[in-house]
Amino acid sequence: MKDLYDSFDECLSLAPEELKDLVELLVSVGCIQGHAKRGTALGLQGDTANWLFLILSGQVKVMICDSDGQEKAISILHDKAVLLGESGFFSKKSYNASMFAKTDVDYIPITRRELEAAIAIRPQLAWKIINSMGKKIYHLTCEVAELSFYDINTRLAEKLLNLAAENGEIHNSGEIFIKIRLTDEELAALLGTSREVITRHMSRFQKLGILRRENRQIVISDIAALRLAGAKEKQSLD
Repeated sequence: MKDLYDSFDECLSLAPEELKDLVELLVSVGCIQGHAKRGTALGLQGDTANWLFLILSGQVKVMICDSDGQEKAISILHDKAVLLGESGFFSKKSYNASMFAKTDVDYIPITRRELEAAIAIRPQLAWKIINSMGKKIYHLTCEVAELSFYDINTRLAEKLLNLAAENGEIHNSGEIFIKIRLTDEELAALLGTSREVITRHMSRFQKLGILRRENRQIVISDIAALRLAGAKEKQSLD
């Protein structure tokens, strides 16, 4: 079976110059670049999805809430050309999740009229959007498989590996610093478990010398051991 955690990327896969050209195109059709302070909601679950959001910089936390008011983070996106709000926007329904600025965020809200005008000028933009949505669907399918087949130790190890691949920065020491600052509570929400469970497993990884924390950042000290931790659990379930 193909490894569910092959590195994936939900962004639009644009080079810096391409992103600059896209921003100029969107502005030319009437879009206005916005800036959201930390904690600001870009869109709320249940609101009519009138805008598609292109995130230019900063971190965005995507949350879902049930009828009892319980919240769960389903993703945290970081410093990339990422689209948000697609499902509600393209189906002309409501947002099925809330989007909050975890840090200050630069973004562009796009209406349907503006997107149609941009695609008329640059048709290949439609393929970029389809490709981005396909990656998200693939990722969500992987997450369903995780929840169905793997235990929390495996899911945590693989989530950390994924974060390292997507948001990691390798230092001279060989350690990988995950640029997104995540608390145990946020990790628990991403993995569908409790903070206490995550704290226990993170402490275990720290005692094994696999990772440590520095200035609220997760630092992976031994990536090979982290891969092995996840692989062992997978094999035991096969």
